[in-house]
Amino acid sequence: MSDAQWTAYRLTLKLLTPMHIGWRKVGNLHQTRFYVPARTMWGALTSRLARETEAKDYAEIGRQVNDNLRLSYFYFIDQPEVELNCCYSTGGWPWSVDGQDKANATLFEWKYLNSYAGSPITEQQVAEEGGLHETEHIMPFTREGKQVYLTGWVFERKQLDESIANWKEAIIRIQLGSERSYGWGRVAPPDKDVLKNMLIETKKMFGANLELDNDNPEVVLPKDAFITSHVDANELIPDDFEGRMEMLAGRLTTDAARYGRNFTPLTPCWTPGTGVKKEKRFAIGYNGIWCVCEGYN
Repeated sequence: MSDAQWTAYRLTLKLLTPMHIGWRKVGNLHQTRFYVPARTMWGALTSRLARETEAKDYAEIGRQVNDNLRLSYFYFIDQPEVELNCCYSTGGWPWSVDGQDKANATLFEWKYLNSYAGSPITEQQVAEEGGLHETEHIMPFTREGKQVYLTGWVFERKQLDESIANWKEAIIRIQLGSERSYGWGRVAPPDKDVLKNMLIETKKMFGANLELDNDNPEVVLPKDAFITSHVDANELIPDDFEGRMEMLAGRLTTDAARYGRNFTPLTPCWTPGTGVKKEKRFAIGYNGIWCVCEGYN
């Protein structure tokens, strides 16, 4: 076995303001995802790193982040000292179940979600007719009054390019999601009493074993565990999975004047929370998308 090519860190950040991670629109409600996709983290980190370089070459910095780092999806928790475990469906997962094995996602919604009503303003400084809408968001404090945190994993290549060597300092100052101009999506290191949990080197991710000596970091899920990222469903055996699928696409900015006008190709993916019916090994690729390793599909 070769020397490890990656170092895995568990990262925990404190949520300072409301956060909306774009998902879908139902009527006049803009719904948020219940987690932060790796692509969102990648975009925020790329933006922060680019601003701190003289060249401010967003495209090149984005490539360097993709080549030198891998990111998991990040999840909301109110107990930073407790690690979510994807080998069990109970706990703080958005798809968690109660003791009677009944779907309990409504508890997550009650605990973490709220919505904000607003309307676009016309040039005459009045509300746009028919523009009233609600924006769903994750609250920085739960309805029980507890601080909300984000937790996930960052994988650092051992031969790290110097252009992003300061990613650890940059990632604690990122801003995530929409409505950023209004201060939404701000994060910070945890308070001093839980600061020791901010960045921890580890060889497990959400309770599953990691393999860090290959071209891409890999995660090994045992039978009946739950995926925590989108999994590329192309050429997979559907009978090995139990859950939902969605067509995943992302916005691309190739010109400063055309923000988010282009899209990545649609990819059929199993969604986070899908169960695996037998042991699977996944490679963690760009944008945190998992692909089943050869021999495990």
